[in-house]
Amino acid sequence: MNPLIAQELDRIPRGSLPQNIYRAAYEQARLNACGSHAEIGPGPADAHALALRVVRGQYPDFTPELLG
Repeated sequence: MNPLIAQELDRIPRGSLPQNIYRAAYEQARLNACGSHAEIGPGPADAHALALRVVRGQYPDFTPELLG
């Protein structure tokens, strides 16, 4: 895994099911953004927005827990 993405994931703790879905969606979005055929924007904010859309499809009131 890209060291930058691993460092970003350190600030997104595991937790409840929605939190874990958010974390997984964020990781996949960041990996996609770093690839040669990226489908989303290159920044963490783009991955955050995508991950929130994924989770809020099932958990509309979800707010991610972030460290630091």
